This record gives sequence, C-alpha cells and structure tokens, in this order.
Amino acid sequence: MEISTADTNQLIQSCADGNSESLKKFFEIYSEDIYNFPMKVFRLTEDDAGDFFLYAYERLKTGKRFKTFQGKSSFKTWFYSVLRNMLIDWKRTKRELKT
Repeated sequence: MEISTADTNQLIQSCADGNSESLKKFFEIYSEDIYNFPMKVFRLTEDDAGDFFLYAYERLKTGKRFKTFQGKSSFKTWFYSVLRNMLIDWKRTKRELKT
C-alpha cells in the first residue's frame, strides 16, 4: 500500500506524537518492509527476520524514533537507515547474549 509523501509525513508526525492509531496504521503499511529488510539486505534467515521484527516493533512502538525524521531525505531513505541501525544493535545484543 503506497501513500503520498504528504500523507506519509503527516503519519510520521502523528507517530512521533505517540498517537496509537497512527502507529497501528504505520505498522499495517510498513510491517512487511520491516520483516523483509534483514533478509534482503543482510541475508538473514526467516527465523532471524522474525526475531528482528519483534525487536524493531518494540523500539518503534513508543514513537520516539519518529521524532528524528526531519524530511530532509525521503521517508524510505530515513526508514531504511533506522532499520539498518536497529539491525546492527540487534545483532550486537544477540552476540552479547551468547557470551
């Protein structure tokens, strides 16, 4: 489901404000991207992608991360950068748990 740039910016601002309905709509639209990103970019297994999805969901559901979106780049560029950074953090925590 694609939405316009203006609608995306409004949705992100609403998520940053902590609006639970906007967060729900955000996850309806972008949950597939969150799940597929680690498999496509980092070649993770489906199990690891599912684990990462839960990790990302927990971090995004507060809405705080959305406050960093300033609109200087496209939403997708910002979003994939956030996912990449979260994935690196997730892999780091996963590695720390093994030791």
